[in-house]
This record gives sequence, C-alpha cells and structure tokens, in this order.
Amino acid sequence: DMPAQVPDTPLVKSAAGKLHPLPKTLEPLISIPHWVCWRYKKKEDGTYTKPPFQTNGALAENDNSETWSTFEAAAQAVKRFNGVGFVLTNTDITASDLDHCRDAETGIIEPWAVALVDKAGSYTEISPSGTGLRIIGYGSGGEVHRKLPVPKANGMSCELYRKATRYITVTGNAYRDASLANIDA
Repeated sequence: DMPAQVPDTPLVKSAAGKLHPLPKTLEPLISIPHWVCWRYKKKEDGTYTKPPFQTNGALAENDNSETWSTFEAAAQAVKRFNGVGFVLTNTDITASDLDHCRDAETGIIEPWAVALVDKAGSYTEISPSGTGLRIIGYGSGGEVHRKLPVPKANGMSCELYRKATRYITVTGNAYRDASLANIDA
C-alpha cells in the first residue's frame, strides 16, 4: 500500500531505489528548508556511508544552513543521488534509527523493534537498505546523539537523535503511517 501522498509532492527514493511519495504525515517537514540529498560512498573498510549533498552536487554540512534546500528542490535533484534527507539541526524533529532489525526479503521485524515502534506511537519508515526502521517524531528535551547496542540482538543497534547536529535519510516508505508524536520518552 502506498501512503497518502502530499498534494503535488515529488517522489523520493527509498529501499532499492524505488520511488515513493512523501506521506502526508511528514507534511510538517516540507515547510522547513532543511533538506539535502545523499549518495552511498564506500569507505576503506568496505562498508558504506551516506554523506549529505547539496542539490548542486557539492557536499552539504549538518551545521551550515546555506548548504540545505527546500524539499521540492531536493526531490527534484534526487534523480542524481540515492535519496533525500532532512537535517535535524535546530528543529524539534527527533529520530530513532533501529538498525538491522528487519529482514529486507521477508519484511519480518525483530520483536524488540516492533515493541519500540509501538511504544513510540509515531511515524515510522523503512530505511534505505530495507534492513532497518526509522521512527520520526518531535522532541523537546536536551541534545541526544548516541548509539546503543540492543542486548541479545546480534549486531543490532538503536541510534537516538534529538537536537542533534546531523541529518537523517527520508524514504517515504512508511511502516507505520501515524501522526508525528512526541518521542522524547
């Protein structure tokens, strides 16, 4: 099922380069000009990172608003990149990344991740790789930027970002198309 599309909103890339409309739930982010594009970059150890880019192809900076753009500009430029992202810097938008909790082939999600999504009660989407989830909501507490291992879950982790100077990828591939909720807890 495709989520309800924000009127006249361009498509964004998600897992495996598929295009999805941005869900109506994420409409509050559209009005904030904190958008970037991203592209996979292979690191020396063979793993990949996703650095942010300006729509013109130059690197973007999480602490420099002059390198960000509108959602519309990022979505129009996404054809030259692997996806779009939202810079959390100086906003009340908060996110939690649940890494390696989803089987990309079967869609089966680890019970700990399902429980956390249920507890958060906010919009959640499937990550670009298809192997993780991202909970997006509001937060009003102090700065949090940390990665926590999930006990008894082989290599799985939960990354928390509130008032953090960083960006998150946005796929539009909703797992739970709920309203944005306060996810401080």
